[in-house]
Amino acid sequence: MKKQLHDYEGYTPFERHQIGENKIEGAEFQDVDLQGYEINGNSVPAFYYMTNAGWVVEDEVGFSGWKVVEGEGLGTNDKGKPRLSTVWETSWWHSIEPSIPRKLVGGPFRAAIGDYTLGINALFYLHKFCPIIDYRVTYDKAVKVGEVMENLVTDVSIHNGQMQQECIQRIYGTDKIVGHCWTNHHVPEDKKDEV
Repeated sequence: MKKQLHDYEGYTPFERHQIGENKIEGAEFQDVDLQGYEINGNSVPAFYYMTNAGWVVEDEVGFSGWKVVEGEGLGTNDKGKPRLSTVWETSWWHSIEPSIPRKLVGGPFRAAIGDYTLGINALFYLHKFCPIIDYRVTYDKAVKVGEVMENLVTDVSIHNGQMQQECIQRIYGTDKIVGHCWTNHHVPEDKKDEV
């Protein structure tokens, strides 16, 4: 990984281990049949490709990580409650501009990191996989290539078998909100309902 742009105190880096690497004793994923999909040998997780546009040269990829923070009161029910924050360093391949030099981060990357943040928040909030059934995102302000994006979960509620969440996207270390993301998740009742 290239040199980090900030200290990111308290943030845990997202791992970029290849599927099949055995970093934890007893955790073996090589040549495993997972719900009808074969995982043979080492392969990089799909989300890594999605957020980095297929760019997998470790020395060129910036920092991304997560941290549980105290809610700042930006949502209707988050003041003082634990909330998930993720940070993402951006680079030229996160842009969709055809002209060089690329100056602005593109919507596909911004949508992908919002989706990922709210998806993993649901997973850890309820301790089970809750498929996203609706996703919305806004791009309120431009993000320049090289700026660090933070996704901060602000609202979480559960009603009638669905979980609703909201997060803001802002420039890390500032109050500059550049977008919002919302999800609705199906909350499985028991094992037979899980996807």
